[in-house]
Amino acid sequence: MAAILFIGCGQVALLVVWRLLSFVDRGVIFTPRAVRWVDVITACAAVATVLTAGVSIHMLGFVPGGGGPMIFYLAVCLAGGWPSSSSWSSCEACSSRRSPTAASSTG
Repeated sequence: MAAILFIGCGQVALLVVWRLLSFVDRGVIFTPRAVRWVDVITACAAVATVLTAGVSIHMLGFVPGGGGPMIFYLAVCLAGGWPSSSSWSSCEACSSRRSPTAASSTG
């Protein structure tokens, strides 16, 4: 079941990328509608991460002989981390691109 959900997340992410590319083609990529699609792709990544961690923990705790390489794999998944919002807000180019008022005031 987890594998089917994982593949479903990948397919939804591909459809979202296709939709975002159509926004780029029309020149409307920095709109609230596009940001909603970015939120969908972020949710897909979060669900896939939770599924991967859940399967790894299941393999470690409940399946005999599932340890060994699974411990390393789980450590790599957990070490990936998530960037903090403060690292994104310190980038002036990124914040001026997100905010139409900041972009108009700089140039």
